[in-house]
Amino acid sequence: IGAPIGLNGLNQNLQLSLFPNPASDKVTLKMEASNDLISIHLFDLQGRLIETKFEKNQDEINFGISHLKAGSYLVLVKTNLGAASIKFNKL
Repeated sequence: IGAPIGLNGLNQNLQLSLFPNPASDKVTLKMEASNDLISIHLFDLQGRLIETKFEKNQDEINFGISHLKAGSYLVLVKTNLGAASIKFNKL
């Protein structure tokens, strides 16, 4: 069981963007700096972990979301530079 999601420890200098938002099939997560190892955690707004993905040396990552129910979700990104989160809506 992972730690609860909160704003403590998030790096506000880690710049994330996610598009399109809202989306129905996939979203693209973009970071300003490439990082050695990236872990991406997808949560629903009740804090339940839906999916985890690991990438290496990527500054743009596609995420399939067609299997998700309509609603709002939170993407938590952890890198060697720190962690940041971004919210999106699934149509």
